[in-house]
Amino acid sequence: MKKTLVIILTILLLGTFSFGQEFNPPVKGEKAMLFGFSGLGFLGVLEYQGGFGYKMFLSNSMALRTALILNYNKDNFPYTEAAGIIGKDGYDKTFGMGAEIAFEIHKGGGRIDPYIGVGGGFFSTTTEFANPATAATGGTIVQPTWKNLQGGDAGMNFGAFFLLGMEYYITDNLSLAGEYHFGFDYTAALTEVYDNGTTKTESTGGSSMGLGITSSGLLTLAIYR
Repeated sequence: MKKTLVIILTILLLGTFSFGQEFNPPVKGEKAMLFGFSGLGFLGVLEYQGGFGYKMFLSNSMALRTALILNYNKDNFPYTEAAGIIGKDGYDKTFGMGAEIAFEIHKGGGRIDPYIGVGGGFFSTTTEFANPATAATGGTIVQPTWKNLQGGDAGMNFGAFFLLGMEYYITDNLSLAGEYHFGFDYTAALTEVYDNGTTKTESTGGSSMGLGITSSGLLTLAIYR
C-alpha cells in the first residue's frame, strides 16, 4: 500500500509541471497500454492483484479496452524445530488468472474526463493449503494437502457490469483512472481435493450469484502513444 501511494504521489507531482500547457485529448485511433496497481478487474477482487491491458479509441469519445488480470499469493507457516525432529513448512497458495473487456464512453474536452461504459470478464482462482508437518528423524513426513478448499477463494467467476469512472490526464501521454462497477456476478466452486499421501478425496461445490457495487482496484495508469 505504501509503495502504491509513493507511485501515486510521484506521478501527480510530475503532473503539476503540465499545468498551463496545452492539452490534446485522445482522438480516434489513439492507443494506450494499461497497468493496474493493487487491483485491476471486476467483482471478486482478491487480496493482492494486478494486471495490464490495452486500450484503443474507436472514435473521439468511445474506447475499447481489454485486460489480463493476474493474482498470486503465498504464505508460509514454519514447523516447530526440535531435536530429533524433521519437518516441512505449511503453506497457503493462491493463483488466479482472468480477462476483461469493456467499452468506455468519454465526455472528453479536458484533463479531468468522466466516462461511463459496460463490460464483462472472467476470473479463475485455484488454492492449495497444508499445515506444517513433522516426523521423527529417519521417519516419513506425512503432510495432507487441500486443493480448492470449499468456502475459500477458489472458483470460476463470471461478471457483467456497468461502469462509472474518472480519468485524469497528467500529460497528453499519461493518465490515471479509477472507477466503480455495478454488475452481475456468478461464481462456481471448483472441485475440492484432499490428499493425505495415501488416498485422495474429492468434493464438488456449488455456485452463487449476486448483484453489487464495487470499486475497480485502486488505480489504473495509462500510457498513450
